[in-house]
Amino acid sequence: MACACVAWPVVRAWEVGKARRAAVVCGGARRTGGERSTSASYVGVYYVNLKDKGVSHGKWQARIHVDGRTKYLGCFTLEDDAAEAYDDARVAQGKSRVNFPSAQEKAQQDAVDAQLRANTKAARERQECGEPTSSFVGVDYVKYNDKGGKWRALIMVHGKLKHLGHFMLEDDAAKAYDDARVAHGRSRVNFPSAQEKAEQVGVEAQLCANEKAARERRERGEPMSSFVGVEYVKLKDKGGKWVAKIHVDGKHKHLGHFMLEDDAAKAYDDARVAQGKSRVNFPSAQEKAEQVGVDAQLCANEKAARERRERGEPTSSFVGVDYVKYNDKGGKWRAQIRVDGKYKYLGCFILEHDAAKAHDDARVAHGKSRVNFPGNK
Repeated sequence: MACACVAWPVVRAWEVGKARRAAVVCGGARRTGGERSTSASYVGVYYVNLKDKGVSHGKWQARIHVDGRTKYLGCFTLEDDAAEAYDDARVAQGKSRVNFPSAQEKAQQDAVDAQLRANTKAARERQECGEPTSSFVGVDYVKYNDKGGKWRALIMVHGKLKHLGHFMLEDDAAKAYDDARVAHGRSRVNFPSAQEKAEQVGVEAQLCANEKAARERRERGEPMSSFVGVEYVKLKDKGGKWVAKIHVDGKHKHLGHFMLEDDAAKAYDDARVAQGKSRVNFPSAQEKAEQVGVDAQLCANEKAARERRERGEPTSSFVGVDYVKYNDKGGKWRAQIRVDGKYKYLGCFILEHDAAKAHDDARVAHGKSRVNFPGNK
């Protein structure tokens, strides 16, 4: 007759003496304080009370965890039989026995426990020195059981941490991290090859050079980068990289981190071209000629606005238009219109006439007449 077993909370132990196992008499169970069920003395073994099923005593149930799920191994009258069933299931999975281990398995487990304790000691000593628990990149220490802990390997992929596993040896966790980097097209950092070491030396030298260039410009009161859309960011104690950003629809769009300042500047130029704008960091001959004309117009705008201001007049002779400083070359003309008591920005223009026309067009759109060029349609 198959028994219907009900699982109750369990306290597990690694090994128990004969005195505790002898507490099972005639299929009964140890009880304290009138508890409904009593925990098993072995790993993977649970006592279940069957009194409410019409049975005068309880039985021992064996269960094992397989692929994230609990697998039921059966109910047994004797606790030792349930423990042996659990051990047999572990052996079938290629694991060692834990309830009735052989002399070899005991020796192996002693070695494992010693390594767990050594891991804990190494991690604790580093923490006391204010260092990370592991001396390798992508590896940290995690508590495993009362004996000690293991080494966990993690890698960042697309902004998320990916778990690579727990390892008994710190070196194995570091190698797993390196293998994951290689799988993502990156170089090894914990155990690099001779070529990777040489490449890393070059990278660190460039990072230092970036730091020096940015610092010298900052000391002179200049922007840290000599290119438009590029700035310097500190990455680690070795130095930093160059970040390219572009303004799109009122928001900054990140274009990436670059080892070389020129590469960041080119990325910014490429993003401008994709928006239908001209290159500013590495312009072509035609773009340079166009920029010369733009700079000349900016200077002319600056001169016209300054002369009017000196005469006590508005900076622009048109309604809804004023002058704004654009860069060290000069400025542009800003067009605005007042709608429902608030100013609406219409844009900045190289030519004053274009700004005035934009204001007139906005007035027409709101059912009003043109004021700057009333004869136009």
